[in-house]
Amino acid sequence: MKNLILILAIVAFVSCKKETVAIQVSKPETSVYKDTILNLKIESNLGNKTILTDTIAQQTLNNYFKNKGFMLQSEVDVDLNIPRLPQNKDKNVIAFDTLLVINNHSGIVSYWNAKPNAVGHCVQPHHAIIVADTGNFKIISEDFLDSTFALDSIKNNVVFGYSYNCAMDKIIKKYTFTIKP
Repeated sequence: MKNLILILAIVAFVSCKKETVAIQVSKPETSVYKDTILNLKIESNLGNKTILTDTIAQQTLNNYFKNKGFMLQSEVDVDLNIPRLPQNKDKNVIAFDTLLVINNHSGIVSYWNAKPNAVGHCVQPHHAIIVADTGNFKIISEDFLDSTFALDSIKNNVVFGYSYNCAMDKIIKKYTFTIKP
């Protein structure tokens, strides 16, 4: 009986020790994954002479989601009781964040899609693609990247970004995507 207790104690001690060592040795991966091609069908109507700006991107984003039944942050800012109305129950709020321009006629819009008055440091923005269309701009993909993916910049059709674990406050992997229109 004493031998059985001794063996169990040794097994428990060794297995706990191995788990601790594994946690201490693990390193966050920070290598950059290059030449990942993001095949986006970005066919903007080049007959549109209007250049994509933050204002146009925000109007396009707001119109797109308003037509889908979402509330806009500008509405909630005016009257904080709007989310409490019965017709707005369980609706999310859309708020424009930033525009990363791919070219004069297309870009990636970062926007917030959350419950009204949501707070928390791990709420991450969503990303949509906006392109020129006949006389207008339109959203062609409202959530083409996972919301755990953060974008840094775009240069010469190359998107720089990273996958981020907010709860652990660490970058999982860095990425570069080449956009092939």
